[in-house]
Amino acid sequence: MQTHRTILWFLCLLISQQIFAMEICDNGLDDDGNGLIDFNDPACDCLAYVSSSLIPNPSFEAQSCCPEANDMMQCVDNWVQASAPTTDYVHTCEGFLGNSEIQAQAPLPFPDGEGGIGIRDGVILPVVNAAGYKEYLGTCLPQPMESGKSYKLDFFVGFQEDVPGSQEFDIAIFGSSDCINLPFGNQQDLAGCPEATDNYSLLGMQTASGSNEWVNVSFEFEPSENLSVLVLGPGCAYNPNAYLQPYFFIDHLRLEEKQVVSPILVDVSGSICTEDLLLLAPLDSDLSYQWYHDGIALTGETSSALAIPNNALSTGTYLVVMDDGEQCFPSEEYFVTLPPYYSLLDISICEGDVFNVGEQDFQTGGYYEQSIPASDGCDSIIQLNLSVLPNTSSNETRYLCEGEPIEFFDQSIEEVGSYNYSIPNTAGCDSLITLEVLASQSSEGFELMDQVELALGQAIDLSPSSSSEGLSDYLWYEQDFSLLGEGPELLDYRPLESSTIYLQALDEYGCSLLDSIQLLVDKSQSALMVPNAFSPNGDAINDHFRLLLDQGIENLDHFQVFDRWGKLLYEETSIAASKHHGWDGSYRGAIMPMGVYVYYVQARFIDGRVDVLHGNFTLVR
Repeated sequence: MQTHRTILWFLCLLISQQIFAMEICDNGLDDDGNGLIDFNDPACDCLAYVSSSLIPNPSFEAQSCCPEANDMMQCVDNWVQASAPTTDYVHTCEGFLGNSEIQAQAPLPFPDGEGGIGIRDGVILPVVNAAGYKEYLGTCLPQPMESGKSYKLDFFVGFQEDVPGSQEFDIAIFGSSDCINLPFGNQQDLAGCPEATDNYSLLGMQTASGSNEWVNVSFEFEPSENLSVLVLGPGCAYNPNAYLQPYFFIDHLRLEEKQVVSPILVDVSGSICTEDLLLLAPLDSDLSYQWYHDGIALTGETSSALAIPNNALSTGTYLVVMDDGEQCFPSEEYFVTLPPYYSLLDISICEGDVFNVGEQDFQTGGYYEQSIPASDGCDSIIQLNLSVLPNTSSNETRYLCEGEPIEFFDQSIEEVGSYNYSIPNTAGCDSLITLEVLASQSSEGFELMDQVELALGQAIDLSPSSSSEGLSDYLWYEQDFSLLGEGPELLDYRPLESSTIYLQALDEYGCSLLDSIQLLVDKSQSALMVPNAFSPNGDAINDHFRLLLDQGIENLDHFQVFDRWGKLLYEETSIAASKHHGWDGSYRGAIMPMGVYVYYVQARFIDGRVDVLHGNFTLVR
């Protein structure tokens, strides 16, 4: 049984070493198992980062004691609790691997060494509450980061296995100019995050996520002032999962000054066509060399020169990386392809145009092959599929109307004549348009009556009194040019006011014709008439006391009948004039006696006027 446990431990150790293996950038192997080899792996991005040793105790291995409980940051050298809420030092030396209050456990193995830091992410609450804390760790740098210089900071964030609320972490870094500002906020619980104080600035923030793993995060920044303090922890924003007590781990920090090095030029001699192509890097006895083909190291190619053979496997991109022991220098890339170089050109030209390949011009459509010497001495075969698109032409005729210029392609034409235009057609070739402008012939047109008199509410049918043939597009307008109708007739038109009505039409040449008619509305003819007597005796003659209403009256607001003592006997309210019925001489079923009665009328005309009448009438039997 002990042997089985030993074998199982060895297998777990072997697997864990494979999981966290680092990519070796010059052996042609996929060391970290991510499917990317050498310089195709982002971990091998040779941008000449110069290590400045700015982070003390970067993997928290230097210690004065082993942590046995929460809040034991005093055990780790060169690092402090930067906030009042306390970070946790975790290490395998005593088996303490997380916060005991929330049963957090760091994923094993650590990226570097046997220890790390545990951090809780939450929102600062008015009341001290462990689930609401945001915790930060900090260090005073051995030498300051200088203003205006570029730096790179990368480290690993550890995630517990599938713990709700602890699978995503907004990690932020902050800087301060003076170590006296560490810790920040005077160790007050309500200090919040470093940026909330006047002494810290945010250098960067990003989101990392994972489960039972360590995830590498990287920041690049340029300080605006010299910085002596670096603080890490959660972003300042409210964490909606604070009640779940989110908890994460930090390990293996590296802070480096970034120096950008210009690409090294590689000389080229010979030609792959003559099988003597040679790539040459600057020769320097203090440099080591490694050549790469499509980002993968070429085994054994560690001199300043690289000979490239003429075979199908040689095509691709080449570069060399030079190293002086402290930093690396990647050269510019050189692309190799095997002759002959074939290029397929599918070209369309317009009729009359010329397409040039090498020293030959082509104007006729068809398929061609043309051999052109390349700069490296190899032939380049151009395969040309040439199409010749025709130019087009068309003719248009327009008639010039009196006082109306013709608008054609942004040009205003006011004289008869022939005009030529050249514009691109749908294929992009020339399209020649010839425009013939002719004078329109006189037309009799149409004629309207000069004037018509109407009573208010009277309808009228309007049409031309005479009209010539070939007219079209009739339009009727009010004097404010609002459209009334289309066609040669305007039927059942009832004007409310005196106005002028216009009729427009187009003749056979497209010229506009216009005439008008004046409509005079006599409102004095529209009146409210009231009879002075009626005889409700059932002979079907004058049996109702009814108002005489003409077409100018639209509505009866009130119609009331009273006896001589003011008692209301009959009433009609808010009815259309056409619905007016009148009084039949009775009240609640009883026949009213002969005598004098009183009426009150308020009538509304179709033009909005209101007329009020009152008086008396006689009931006769």
